[in-house]
Amino acid sequence: MTCLRHLYTHRCHKLKSMPPGLGNLTNLRMLTCFVVGVPGPDCSDVAELQNLNLGGQLELRRMENVIEAKAKVANIGNKKDLRELTLRWTSVCDSKVLDNFEPRDGLQVLKIYFYGGEYMGMLQNMVEIHLVHCERLHFLFRCGTSFTFPKLKVLTLEHLLNFETWWEINERQEERIIFPLLEKLFIRHCGKLIALPEAPQLFIGKCGKLIALPEALLIEEASSRDYRLVRSPFPALKVLELENLQSFLRWDAVEGTHVEHMFFPLLEKLSVQKCPKVIDLSEAPKLSVLEIEDGKQEMLCWVDKYLSSLTNLILKLEDIERRSEAQCTLSVPVDSNEKWNQKSPLTVMELGCCNSFFGAGALEPWDYFVHLKN
Repeated sequence: MTCLRHLYTHRCHKLKSMPPGLGNLTNLRMLTCFVVGVPGPDCSDVAELQNLNLGGQLELRRMENVIEAKAKVANIGNKKDLRELTLRWTSVCDSKVLDNFEPRDGLQVLKIYFYGGEYMGMLQNMVEIHLVHCERLHFLFRCGTSFTFPKLKVLTLEHLLNFETWWEINERQEERIIFPLLEKLFIRHCGKLIALPEAPQLFIGKCGKLIALPEALLIEEASSRDYRLVRSPFPALKVLELENLQSFLRWDAVEGTHVEHMFFPLLEKLSVQKCPKVIDLSEAPKLSVLEIEDGKQEMLCWVDKYLSSLTNLILKLEDIERRSEAQCTLSVPVDSNEKWNQKSPLTVMELGCCNSFFGAGALEPWDYFVHLKN
């Protein structure tokens, strides 16, 4: 089998190890999944990958069987033709395999599951990073590393229960955009996160207690007439999903400045689920999809500023019977604001417990939602 070039094993979910001598397949260019076995004569360990010029995507399972020295020999992530790497542990356990992890520039996508280390190595050249159930991770960056991700477009942080800060020493970094190209950001169940990058005024207890987004940086945004200064830590962000942020209060932490705040100049989709303390929304002029689940009735007061751009609206608010405060309604008269003279582009709308949406003084739905299909 020395001429074998492609070996597809990613759907062999019951595979417990790889056969010994796999490193002799020197013509192998594609190996979708390598299951690391307990070192011994009956299976291959990760060192067998050392001389294989693998490309495309590779998943390493049962990473708990990899010791640091073997990982270094195997050059995990340093193969010039490798584009996507998945590292998966069976469960969270002590590991330092990724402490000094420095993948080659050609690697674009990194997915890590159940890693038991306290921090990562250099991940600055990734296009996509997904960290899931890395429950002992305390911070992402060590001192002396670059704090900007010039290529990153997708970032997922999920079930990082001990994730407290972004770098080893929690201090303000130089004024530069850390995520200049980030388009999708997903943060869920990060138990002890206390701050986002560039956030000296941010107070967070955990992802469930997020209070404010970071102080924005100055950027120039072209408009139809001229240029204006706006503040945005995420100038390219298009999709933002926040879930289970029990104390998230507001979107910006900057007050008393003459510079206009626009945290999300290109945001197209915003999903806010189970964030019970959020009562307003940040400015996002290009927002077209808005999903709010288990939100307060007060959120209804802020939805109106997006109706002129939304095509999809899912609004499920808490039961009005559980609240005693006065409720809000979309009661802006059509002739009081130029945007209300336009017809809403909404084609899909789902409302739950929005008791005041069509209440007294609200917009006439048949005159305004003329494009509604569902």
